[in-house]
Amino acid sequence: ELERMCAAVLETGAPVTHEMRLHGVGWVELRLAAMSGDELVATLRDTTLRHTAEEELRRERQQSLALADEQASLRRVAEAIAHDATPDEVIALVTRDAARLFAADSARVARFDEDAIVVVGTWGDDAPPVGTRFPREGGRTIARVARTGRSARVS
Repeated sequence: ELERMCAAVLETGAPVTHEMRLHGVGWVELRLAAMSGDELVATLRDTTLRHTAEEELRRERQQSLALADEQASLRRVAEAIAHDATPDEVIALVTRDAARLFAADSARVARFDEDAIVVVGTWGDDAPPVGTRFPREGGRTIARVARTGRSARVS
C-alpha cells in the first residue's frame, strides 16, 4: 500500500492522505507529498482520539434511536388506549412492538395464573395461539420466570 501511494505522489505530484489503524497503537493519518525530484515528505498524525469520539457518537446515536423507538411504541399504546382499544388489541400491539424493539422473530405475552401460564398475546409465525396454557412446572423458560419472578434468557 505504501509503495503504491509513493508511486502515485511521484507520478502526479499531488499529495496523498491515507488513514490506517495500527494494531495495538491506535489510528494514524499518513500524508505523503512530493518535495523536489524523487524526494517525498511523510507526516503522521495521531487520529485515535477522533476515531474514539466518532465511535462514541455512533453508540450514542444508536441509543438515541432505540430510545425514540421505545417512546414511539409507548405513544402508540397510549393512543390505542385513549381511542378505546379493547384489551386484546392493546396486548396485540404491545406484543408486536416488543418483538420489533428486540428484533425478535416472534413474541408472546403471558399471564401467570395460580395453576398455569396462559398466553394472552402472540406475534410471529411460531407463536402458540392466544389461550394456550402451559404448566408452571417444567423446564420452559417462561415456567422458570413464573417460579422465580426473575428474568430468564434463551440464546
